[in-house]
Amino acid sequence: MNVYFGKIAPKNKEQIDGHYYRAPKNWPGYSGLSDGDYVYMLCQGVTHLWKALPYDEEHGVRPFEVVLPSIGNCTAFLAHIKYFKLSMELAVKSHRQTKGMAFFKLDIEPSFSEEMLKDPSTYSDPNTFRKVVVRKDEISCVAGTYDLQFYFDSGELKYKRPLNSDDSYFADYRNNLKFIGGNRPKKDKVLNLVKDPASIDEEYDYESDLDLLRVYDAFMVDYNAREDDVVEVTSETRFWCFNHNYENCSDEARKEFIKWAKSNSSCKMQQEYEVEGLKSKQVTPNWENIGSIKKDDIVFFRAGDNVFAYGRAVVPQKTSDNVVHKSYKEVIKNKSSGQENSTTSFDGLVFFDDAECFYEDFSEHTWAQRVDVEEWFGFTKKSFNVQSMDFYKDGNVYLTIRELKPSAASKIIEFFGGQLIMVNKEDAEMQTLLENKKNIILQGAPGTGKTYKTAELALSVIGDVPIRGTDEDEMSFHKRIMEAYEAKIIKLNRDGSFANPDSQIGFVTFHQSMDYEDFVEGIKPIKPDEGEMYYKIEDGIFKIMSRVATNPQQVKQAKTLDSAFDDLIQDIIDGKVKTLSMKNGGSSAELSVSSQMTIKWKTSDGDIDVNCVSKDRLLKLCEVYDSKEKIGAITNINESIRKAIGGCNSSYYWAVANYILEKIGKKNVSNEKPRNYVLIIDEINRGNVSKIFGELISLLEADKRVGGDHPLTVTLPYSKEPFSVPSNLYIIGTMNTTDRSVGSIDYAVRRRFAFVTLEADENKVPEGNARNLFNAVKSFLNKSKYDMDIEDLMVGHSYFMTSDKDSLKMKWQYEILPLLMEYHKDGIISKSPLRDDSGNEIADVKKDYAKFVEAWQKKESDSPNS
Repeated sequence: MNVYFGKIAPKNKEQIDGHYYRAPKNWPGYSGLSDGDYVYMLCQGVTHLWKALPYDEEHGVRPFEVVLPSIGNCTAFLAHIKYFKLSMELAVKSHRQTKGMAFFKLDIEPSFSEEMLKDPSTYSDPNTFRKVVVRKDEISCVAGTYDLQFYFDSGELKYKRPLNSDDSYFADYRNNLKFIGGNRPKKDKVLNLVKDPASIDEEYDYESDLDLLRVYDAFMVDYNAREDDVVEVTSETRFWCFNHNYENCSDEARKEFIKWAKSNSSCKMQQEYEVEGLKSKQVTPNWENIGSIKKDDIVFFRAGDNVFAYGRAVVPQKTSDNVVHKSYKEVIKNKSSGQENSTTSFDGLVFFDDAECFYEDFSEHTWAQRVDVEEWFGFTKKSFNVQSMDFYKDGNVYLTIRELKPSAASKIIEFFGGQLIMVNKEDAEMQTLLENKKNIILQGAPGTGKTYKTAELALSVIGDVPIRGTDEDEMSFHKRIMEAYEAKIIKLNRDGSFANPDSQIGFVTFHQSMDYEDFVEGIKPIKPDEGEMYYKIEDGIFKIMSRVATNPQQVKQAKTLDSAFDDLIQDIIDGKVKTLSMKNGGSSAELSVSSQMTIKWKTSDGDIDVNCVSKDRLLKLCEVYDSKEKIGAITNINESIRKAIGGCNSSYYWAVANYILEKIGKKNVSNEKPRNYVLIIDEINRGNVSKIFGELISLLEADKRVGGDHPLTVTLPYSKEPFSVPSNLYIIGTMNTTDRSVGSIDYAVRRRFAFVTLEADENKVPEGNARNLFNAVKSFLNKSKYDMDIEDLMVGHSYFMTSDKDSLKMKWQYEILPLLMEYHKDGIISKSPLRDDSGNEIADVKKDYAKFVEAWQKKESDSPNS
């Protein structure tokens, strides 16, 4: 008996209703699914049991027989069934979106029979499911159980691996309790529950706050990893609550209504229009709200005093033989749709051309006003009680459809294990552009927020951008963004090693004297305190970042090994290290250092051996044997080391590698998952970009990178090493569009970058004096500019972001006015900011910005582009 779990996206409702999956017969996403195999099908928040029927060649679908409908909530249902081996794939992929795969085979215990599989009582029996339990200590743990048990040992949280589980679920376990309060609310909710003494010996099932999926997110991944179930909204998103609390609606009827909503991914209402004899059942007052619902608004399902679920509104894609199109506004005006009490005479849909998501459904002879959602999140044993809470934007408690405050929506979504975060549409588009193009330049006038936007974009790429609360003010979030950004900037110690090896953002500023040797690699003279000068090939930031992104551990280790090798050289020179331990248990001959900074040793007759240990070859050896455990496990030194780096004195290379690997305490972490890296090039147009990148400019293109359609590799001129640019290294440049002191970027470079112009944003300037000054400056520049567009010239909003009169006065005197005068001096604008439009000098304008506002305030006759 083969058993799978499968997934059908909520948007493919016709496949769910028709009990089939549309894909080619040999599609890899079936994972070997064959005729007669059973599938726990996850669709629209509910798990069904289906049985695969022979593939339908004519229609190109795999049909299924429904064995059991609606046997459980899909969020963590499967992972808790003790007869299925608990794995990362089962716990995570059974809930989350999976690209390119729809079916996953389950590893089931032999004791789980086909009869049990098809018996509905199996899924209502508490003994079928594993629990999560917190114990006070190891002694309290139960032996031989399917339950996952946590326990405390001297304050440290540990776990007992349950029966029928594999390594993948627990592979990255970490005790994240110490990070509670670090702005990961979803994880914090689980961590606080585990830490709460009241949780001791409490058994948590699959519909609890401590199910196996939430446990995985809280303890098996890095605490700072961005959390899933993030609900991203924009400033345009609105939140709507549908209260299904009909008159004389029994608990049983409400349960049936909830069941209907889950299976149809929809909210429906059944209230009459205001017609004669039915004035007590008015729907018209609700229509002012329901007609305003737009695609991607968030809809909450309320019944009585409790909210049970939430979902994202979609434009209905229903099909019917009978479709009527009406005007929503006309129906409100007439208080009648012409379809009252006509469920027996009309069979079809009513779409409202001026209401995006709202429609009426008569297709099942049951009149219902409806709004569909993409998928419901919630509908577990828990519900959120809203009685007596001020959550609504309006005060009319009688409305069925009411608009929620964003803060209230955030609390409800967090209750169901999600996170509501505010995003900017332009930021999301910019991130998508960078992900596709790999290289982007943010350009704009001074003060338009290039530095901040660069930081925010870089953090988004590496997946570490702070989450902004719906009620958090702009300045507070701005500060947290910059703090997170600074923490991720690569910093080097004086010896060249990484001070913060987990950093992912490199930073460099271009200037007129910058060249290829600084940016990629070059030969640098080294003058030791004693001895002859020698030359060393030194890596530039671009080469370093490319190597980091290609192999994070190798490069972080390489820099650390580099430093450790140099320390050993110095210790040998100072006489602190005279010999090294050898593989055979003895000690090496006395060590010395050559003028080329290689390690040599004395032979038995006292002469210096011609053989030596060089840094470059040693680092290559440590790429193969990257931990003390690995180097120590070698049995045949000559064979293993010569195979790795060619002919050499294997014993001494082993001794040096063993010494420095022990020195840095390097552990084998070769299984680290690839991460994204970002190289920021500030003032990119102030350098000769073509000269700095040289022949590597072609490698920047997305399809020429490692993993692209046409990957390219070049040989670097000094090191003779092969070099390519990895796909997970992103480049963000910044450029001041008003800077005429440097040359423009040529077309060859422009083809490799996407350009995004950041404009001065009036909405970010406080109303009053600051806003008036902003508009006066814009009016002045519009009338003074030559060939530049206003968005490339307008002084950025950051210069005006203060509502304090004295601060604004200082900004005018020492920042804004000097910049405008510089524009005039450089010939960018035709008029002086010290004079009005007629050329007359403005008295006291240098001290009083109000004089400038009076002279240059926007008039009705001004250009429409101002």
